[in-house]
Order: sequence, then structure tokens, then C-alpha cells
Amino acid sequence: MYNAGALGSGAGSYSYGDWKVLRYPTLPSLEQYVNVDVQIGGRLFQQVPPKSRSDLWSSLTRKSATGQACMMKYPALQAQNVNAKTCGEIEKDVPRTFPDVPGFNDPTGQRRLVRILRSYSLLDPEVGYCQGMNFVAGLLLKYLSNEADAFGTFCVLMMDRNYRELFLPHMIPLKNRMSQLERLLPQSIYQKLEGCSINAALYAPQWLLSCFANEMPTTFAARIIDALLGEEGGVAAEVLLKVASRVLQKLERAILCAVDFESVLKGIRNLPRQFSSDEMRELLSEALMHQWTPLERSILCSQVQPPVGSSEGRHATRQASQMQRHQPARSPASHAATPASASAAAHQKTSKYSLLGSDVMDRLRK
Repeated sequence: MYNAGALGSGAGSYSYGDWKVLRYPTLPSLEQYVNVDVQIGGRLFQQVPPKSRSDLWSSLTRKSATGQACMMKYPALQAQNVNAKTCGEIEKDVPRTFPDVPGFNDPTGQRRLVRILRSYSLLDPEVGYCQGMNFVAGLLLKYLSNEADAFGTFCVLMMDRNYRELFLPHMIPLKNRMSQLERLLPQSIYQKLEGCSINAALYAPQWLLSCFANEMPTTFAARIIDALLGEEGGVAAEVLLKVASRVLQKLERAILCAVDFESVLKGIRNLPRQFSSDEMRELLSEALMHQWTPLERSILCSQVQPPVGSSEGRHATRQASQMQRHQPARSPASHAATPASASAAAHQKTSKYSLLGSDVMDRLRK
């Protein structure tokens, strides 16, 4: 089953081809004892006990028809066999998931995560398992002691909030969302990144596929999940794009002052980890409360064309004329989509510094 190797991974230190990335250097062993910020709809409740989040997630999951149904199916799914490739990839990635967080650095906690990931791969065979899911499911287990609750919540995110679109094997929706992210950026940032041959595939996949849990403190990612599980949670990818675009806007000065490809990319990857807790709180408040403008909404409706001959490609062909009629005229703020092709030098840079394997990068370029 394809997808298990879509995102490189590791414990503490990650190796993605020639590039090494350190997971966010938190003190997660202490995080479980401190109060947290919880997002309920449009309101932020600051410094409340972690149990408040656990109760919120459990309650919202049990109110969802999807959550209830998946919780009921969970025991039967655990009894089914998983194909060897998927099982092997899960077994390899689980020990690398939050290895410094209590509950994940012991065999008992790791088996809980294995069971959830294996069960979901059976429930949704089109998606199966993709690296990145382990961080999302692991984050849920951090707050939900009931394993069935955690599985149901994971299914609500994947199905009701359509998070699964980003993990589909052909990666077309992921490519669409990364293209949209680039076009949602202020023109100054967009032009700087374009001039440095830095596309979103170099930094966005690990943000989007792990719900920021692999790059930021788990409390940051958990507040995003608060918003997604709420009654107005919306589409997961669009909420994540709000956060991603806001992170890049906060880095605008650093991006514009950087002088070359490596310094720009290093800033995008490393500086968010240095945000203070107050800065992260403010950033998330601004992102989660942001209402899309008509122009931004039109960008979110744009799509990268799927491969010719695929079912998605045939559907896209039928809708092409309609998309063109509704597409806004190019303006400095909208950044018309750029061709996927680039120079050989840019491709070499992308391959060297990408957080994805070379096979996935080839898929994203098609």
C-alpha cells in the first residue's frame, strides 16, 4: 500500500534524504502537568487544566455520528490483519513519535498508537497509513486516555473534517493546498520565496501532515484540534492553511532580510520554534479567528490539475471551463498559479532540502 513512506521520520533527529531536522525541542515531560489554553468556538480559555481539553474532545467525538460509529467498530478492526508493508511502516514510525513524552516512550503506550494507526488503515484502505498520521493520533492519545475515544476523534478529524484528503496516495489535494498556501501569502513574501526558488513543498508538508505537532509544542497543535473538533470546525486543510500563512507572515521581516536560499529556508524552519508562548497564543488567535476574504476564498477553490486519464483528471476536465469563468483576474495579492516545472538547479535544491523522500517529490512535481 502506497503512502507509508510519504514523509520521512525519526526520533529526536529526523533524516530526510540529505537533510536532518530536529523535532521541536520541548520539555514534554512537564507539559502534562501545566495548564493549557483551550479553544471552544470563538472563545479562548487560558490556563485551564488539561482535563478540560480531554473532556471537550471526548464530548465532541461522542456527539458525532462518525465518532460513535468508529468507536463501535474499533474492537473488530483490531482483530483484523494488516498487510505486512503497512504494518512494518507503522511499527517503524511509532517509536519515533514523541519519544520524550511520557506514555510514548514505553511499549504499552506505543502499542496503543500502533492499534489506532493499524485500525484506521483498515477502516480507510484508500488512504491506508501515511507518516504524519502518527503525530496526529499520538497527540490525541496524549489527552484521551480512552483508546476508543482517541480512535473515534481521529476518525472525526480524518472524515468529518476531511483531513484525509492530504494523505491520499496520489497527493493531488496536498499539492493543491500547498499551491494555495503560496498564493495566500502577501506579495512581498511570495516574490521573495519565488526568487529564492523556495516552494511550499520544502516546508509545508510536515506542518500540514502533522497538524504542526512535529514542529511546534504539542499544546500549539492541540489548540488547532480544539478548533477543528468544534461545531464550526470546517475543513481541516483550510484551518491549517490559516495557521501556516500566519506563521509565514510573522516571519516576513526575517524572510525579506535573508540573503539566499539556505538562509531563507533555515529561517522558515527554525524561527517558529523560537516563538514565545505569548507569541504562539496570539498567532493562533489571529489565525483561527480569520475570516477568508472573497479573493482568498477564490484561491481556495482553485486546483492543480490531476494526471490526465485519472478519474480526478476527467472530473477536472469537465469543470475546467467553469473554473476559468469564476477565476479572478490576476492581481498583486492573488499570485496566479505558477507552472510546476522549474530549472534543473531548482529541482536539485528541492531534492536536497526537501523534508520528503525523492519519490514523493517526483510525485509533487508531476
